[in-house]
Amino acid sequence: MEERKHKIAIVLFKNSYNDCGDYSDFKTTVASSITEWTEIDEKTYQELWEAHTRMRLPNNMTAMIIEKPENEESFIIKTVEDYHTFLNKEKERLNKLKKDANKKKNEKVKKRKEKEVEKRKAIYEELKAEFDSSLKA
Repeated sequence: MEERKHKIAIVLFKNSYNDCGDYSDFKTTVASSITEWTEIDEKTYQELWEAHTRMRLPNNMTAMIIEKPENEESFIIKTVEDYHTFLNKEKERLNKLKKDANKKKNEKVKKRKEKEVEKRKAIYEELKAEFDSSLKA
């Protein structure tokens, strides 16, 4: 069996937040030191992955390993505009799901009410027949 290859790049970035320890003002600045895509074997990938989580770089810099998708064409979102389009489509999809769920719920409630009306009609007809027969007697 062929060993899996990883196509990776390493990105350096700097995390910062204000001196008060307020993480709501947390910012990440990506440095202009993104490496070229490099194909590596599984062993090297594991070594780099384990090392990057423990590595302390100067100036509050952090290294992140990113992996290129095997089928990049299926990795749709490549630009900010694509991402924005994706978000709008996702919002529409979620709204449709919500509408469909509400419609299904309303149909279920309607069926339940119709069933209850039929049940009451049957009881009414039964009582009416019983009452009519008791009047004739």
